[in-house]
Amino acid sequence: MTKFFADTLLFPTVVPTLALVIVGAYWLIVVVAGIDVGTSQSEPHEVLFGYRRLGLDGGPVLLVTTPLIALVWMLCLLGSFAVDRYAGHGPMTTVLGVAVLITSIVLAVIFTRAVVVPRCHTEPNARR
Repeated sequence: MTKFFADTLLFPTVVPTLALVIVGAYWLIVVVAGIDVGTSQSEPHEVLFGYRRLGLDGGPVLLVTTPLIALVWMLCLLGSFAVDRYAGHGPMTTVLGVAVLITSIVLAVIFTRAVVVPRCHTEPNARR
């Protein structure tokens, strides 16, 4: 269990770990305070995050961002385990870590666009 926590705080997993903590804190506040999840039309997600260019503009920002960040974190963690096991430690670890982070982001965007965004389009209350 200690290795798990250590790996979540090492590069490349630390980047999505911080984002996951922020998203988790937001959802904790939503659950505890009973706040609306922010489905308003005025969210500037296509400008700030480039969601429109990535094809992720099909639903509320946080309903798309939450699974995206969770997937990036999970894939990054699995990739860092693989790099640690097969590449060991050395100068190539950083290069492989960057490759793991980029690959995790790309795969998470593809999965989110294929699974989450169409689900937002089929929900009757989802706004575009």
